[in-house]
Amino acid sequence: MEPVSFAVGVIPLVGLFTTFFEIYGTIRTLKDMGDDFKQEQKRLQLESERVRYIKEKYDLGLFDEESKRLLDMVLNLLNAQMAEINHLVSRHSNEPRETTSAASGSTGGKRRWVLNRMRWAAGDKEDLDRMLDKLHFTINTLYSFGTSEAERTRNSFLLRTYALRTPDLAVTMDLDQYPGIAKAARVKQLLQASLNSSPLASHADALSRKITVTSIQWHKQGGLSQAMDSPWATGLHGARNIVVEWRGPFMGGMALPTAAQRLNQLCELLRAMQEAKREQDMDRLLTEGAPYIDVNFAQLQCIGWTLASELSLTRIGLAFQYPPGQHGAPPTSLRDRISASRRLNVPVPPLDQRFALALGVTSAVANIISVGWAHRAVRSENMLSFGVGSDVMSKLYLVGFTYARPDDESSFEFSDLPQGRDWAFYRPPTITNAKSDIFDDDEGDNASILTSESSATVGSAAHDIYGLGIVLLEIGHWTIAQKMSKSKGIINDVRTFQQQELPVQVEKLAARCGTIYRDVVRQCLDPTNWRQEIVIDNLASILQSLRLCRA
Repeated sequence: MEPVSFAVGVIPLVGLFTTFFEIYGTIRTLKDMGDDFKQEQKRLQLESERVRYIKEKYDLGLFDEESKRLLDMVLNLLNAQMAEINHLVSRHSNEPRETTSAASGSTGGKRRWVLNRMRWAAGDKEDLDRMLDKLHFTINTLYSFGTSEAERTRNSFLLRTYALRTPDLAVTMDLDQYPGIAKAARVKQLLQASLNSSPLASHADALSRKITVTSIQWHKQGGLSQAMDSPWATGLHGARNIVVEWRGPFMGGMALPTAAQRLNQLCELLRAMQEAKREQDMDRLLTEGAPYIDVNFAQLQCIGWTLASELSLTRIGLAFQYPPGQHGAPPTSLRDRISASRRLNVPVPPLDQRFALALGVTSAVANIISVGWAHRAVRSENMLSFGVGSDVMSKLYLVGFTYARPDDESSFEFSDLPQGRDWAFYRPPTITNAKSDIFDDDEGDNASILTSESSATVGSAAHDIYGLGIVLLEIGHWTIAQKMSKSKGIINDVRTFQQQELPVQVEKLAARCGTIYRDVVRQCLDPTNWRQEIVIDNLASILQSLRLCRA
């Protein structure tokens, strides 16, 4: 089979798309290509998904005539490259081929089928890698003019989630070519490993991430006793400034070796969620159209765990290192920063800064959900910023992970989820009706939907998405949810807030932040968007919409 050439303008665009997927389908059906080809097959699978996103946009009639001409040229080049790849790899297929058993030159020889077994030559393998690199660059070109920044944000999230949900597709992805997918796959692997209840090799192994509490030099003068007064405290461990987040007690009366194993696994998982060591140039990647931006979990570097008392498991702490460039100044939660700015009459941050903040928080929560995890404590108190100045809020870090668990109803809890009024604001109400009319104008609908306390038993992802919606509401109004509530009771006033006041506060966002931002918040708070079969598509839509928000 010889490479096929294509003439620009001869084949309609729909035919060019069809040709691409036909060639890809041919390559997929080749038999017994050997282990050497598995990685290349995975790359082709991901690249074909990217082309599929472009085709979906074309099918909707969203390209103008100039874009269609560019699309024609790039698709012709793309198909020529795919034909070359097909020509090379088909030579190494174990597909049967027809031969004649008679001697050379004879007629009427008996035909038989044999296997065309060939080993990958080193030169062919290098040629294939180069071809795939060219294909990757061509599809990047396709993305550069064929998609907007907002569409690339959406497609990147969908592609990464697709890779993670396809067996073995993301596990061996190259960090250089696909940094976001490779990193997310590593996080998911560690998440699954954390469910392994196999016994520890030794008691020493159980304590491998443990930091002795006496080795921490606390910034507060009262030492450990005062350091435990707040949900988190700062100090020095060696030469490193750290934040210790206090949580507890454990559930179920866990013994130290078992608890230590769980904490070690949690620390490894949090370390894997750290940003990749090799920094990515976000603007360049977006300009070139590459969707493989490093996945953001908004995570500080976890260095270990500690116990307030060596004799008790009632108070545990997760220790995190300060972000690069930050030193002794303590962090501030988003909740405290909003409250302080209101109390001191500090000007509200510009709208573009708040939009960027909202996108960063949403990306982190969406990525956590995409790997099959649930934070379960998404609230402004669990979002920390460091430093001072006008751009201090440009980066938030999530804490509160001791409440996290795999997004599975059968999964165990790590610590009891706190109850009380402040926490209830960020938890979804119990849903008593499959249909949601929370924000409808029809009379009587709200009462049938929001009927019970906010300690709802809905799915874990729902906790995170609803909590995210409340945080986005707070960012939009630059007011914490508790201050939006007019009543002063305990739990019942939260229920009243959710039923009566919350829809009003969401609607007010249209005048303050625009209708796109308002609709994003509504989308987060609407229970019909929490269903497992549509939650990823809805998160992708939310990310795309936030990219479209402009001051």
